Amino acid sequence: MRYRVRQGYTFGAYDQHTAGAVVELSEAEAGPFLDKLEPAEEEGGPEGDSLDTVSSEPDAPVEPEPDAPVEPEPDVPKAHKRGKK
Repeated sequence: MRYRVRQGYTFGAYDQHTAGAVVELSEAEAGPFLDKLEPAEEEGGPEGDSLDTVSSEPDAPVEPEPDAPVEPEPDVPKAHKRGKK
């Protein structure tokens, strides 16, 4: 279902969606956030397809660029055993 961020609120893990943004969430996902979200008009409504929507589904993992430098793992000192002298 599509929801619109209410006026005066932001939404998202980093508050990246501002008032008026439309996000697509299941009813269960949206439930805890209905203070910030309201159902958006269905397709063909007054705002129609002119809104950008954001899905709650994660994007495919980002692969590093082939020429990107890879930082080596830091050296970790090995534990020393205490011996009797």
